[in-house]
Amino acid sequence: LIKMADHRRDTESIGIIGGGLVGALQAVYMAERGYEVHLYESRSDMRKTGQAAGRSINLALSFRGIQALRRVNIDEEAMKIAIPMHGRMIHPQGKPNYVIPYGTRGEAINSIDRRKLNEMLLTVAENQPNVTLHFEHKLTRIDFDQMELTFSNPQSSEGVTVKHEFIFGCDGSYSTVRRQVMRVSRLNYQQEYIDHGYKELTMLATETGEYAMKPNYLHIWAKEEFMMIAFPNLDHSFTVTLYMPYAIYNQINTHEEILSFFQDNFADAVTKIGEKQLVKDFLQNPIGNFMSVKCTPHHLEGKCLLLGDAAHAMVPFYGQGMNCGFEDCLVFSELMDQFGGDCSKAAQEYSLKRVQDAHAICD
Repeated sequence: LIKMADHRRDTESIGIIGGGLVGALQAVYMAERGYEVHLYESRSDMRKTGQAAGRSINLALSFRGIQALRRVNIDEEAMKIAIPMHGRMIHPQGKPNYVIPYGTRGEAINSIDRRKLNEMLLTVAENQPNVTLHFEHKLTRIDFDQMELTFSNPQSSEGVTVKHEFIFGCDGSYSTVRRQVMRVSRLNYQQEYIDHGYKELTMLATETGEYAMKPNYLHIWAKEEFMMIAFPNLDHSFTVTLYMPYAIYNQINTHEEILSFFQDNFADAVTKIGEKQLVKDFLQNPIGNFMSVKCTPHHLEGKCLLLGDAAHAMVPFYGQGMNCGFEDCLVFSELMDQFGGDCSKAAQEYSLKRVQDAHAICD
């Protein structure tokens, strides 16, 4: 990994709240600068637990995200679990499929499993000698005057209190860090749910173990009010995601209604998914919400910085949520270089520089 030089105190301790994609990557970035890094995650270690059905949305890793991974020399590791998609394969009802390429020189975005990527980043972070991972630590309060963080933890009836010189809030769209910042500052905050929800379905490999469709494309079934997409997986399956207004979901309840709806709108997908698998996934898997978040500023002067969805959650249709979050880490690192490793100055400049870009994507 790349070593980055800072003019900082050797004892400076960093607290990162949230062990998701952005928090894990930021832990790697800060560890490479030599800081003592503590990463806190409210859930148990995902590397040791099973996967919840219907919550494993695949992600599209693009150039912006790859650049951020490359800065700490872990882009090649990530690409080992990615599948390049060179274009969109459009599935019109009753007409031949056609391809819209992403470029004329072999450009591609990459299908990657959120969980596999998160697990890889946690392991890379954990392998740094100056990173400590704390699972089942749910943040309950921050005293910014004393820079004390209090967590609930199953092993402690009284909770756990720690101190850090600087805090990164990487704890997602429902960020506790952001709420704590709002208690002590004039942070402007806006959230908005959209009328659509998502439901995940699975297109398994064929009986001979092959992909049921061409794998190096993002498959899209587009309708006026709703759409369905499919990302290829390394095990030759596809993760299929239906985006649809709640009002339409509420009209589809029985086996017959499910099959009728899909035959009318996604007939070629029904044969590839299989009627039994389709009905099972549709009835069992939950409907996920989409929420966009905007806030300004992204920092609390000298103390804290929000990154990723905690600062700018966005709907997934442009495929930029993860890539934007990874780019946050890169942008902050570049500002740390500019300000000689001064977290406070870098965070202030980051907030001035990044808010406008984040709001533009959310809008």
